[in-house]
Amino acid sequence: MSTNCNAPIELDDLLAYRFGELDPAQSERVEQHYFSCDACSRRLEALERLGQWLTQAVRDGIISATVTPALLERVRRDGLRVRSYRVGAGEQVACTCAPTDDFVALHLILDVAASAAVDVAVAWTDLERGLDESRTVQDVARDPSSREVVLLFAARQIREFPRSHWRMQAIVRDTSGERRIGPYTLNHTPWDQLESGG
Repeated sequence: MSTNCNAPIELDDLLAYRFGELDPAQSERVEQHYFSCDACSRRLEALERLGQWLTQAVRDGIISATVTPALLERVRRDGLRVRSYRVGAGEQVACTCAPTDDFVALHLILDVAASAAVDVAVAWTDLERGLDESRTVQDVARDPSSREVVLLFAARQIREFPRSHWRMQAIVRDTSGERRIGPYTLNHTPWDQLESGG
């Protein structure tokens, strides 16, 4: 078996295969690759261990899930490809998503009490068409001992975004009331535009 894969099975196809959602021809194609490729078989086994939530992570919403740093490290250790960005309140970073990425993780640096409840307000602007969208992710899961909130995005969905501007704020509720921390700003450029210098 090969330890590296030059043509990995798409994450969507791995999940669909695992849950019996492929037609027979597609299933046979994935199965032939899966049984001869150690890298892809390890990825499928990792997906199975991570459970049902990961199916939803790939298929639903723009923000796939909020996870703890420990779970994110497990995802990486199990062979899934995660591109990460860290951003502090008031900072901005340039970001993208490669064709080989499975997920994109955004670490929002947030120094709040362990008992605080956190929501994240997300606003994004499509710079090519001038369209705006916003949503709020409520009751963000986090490790109380960690100074960050981790948002895990499905890479397939991020790859579909045009050049865009993302602005996030953490909405923190604790004994002192509710306050907003941020903004956390990301400037997204599609991978092919980076490659071409466009």
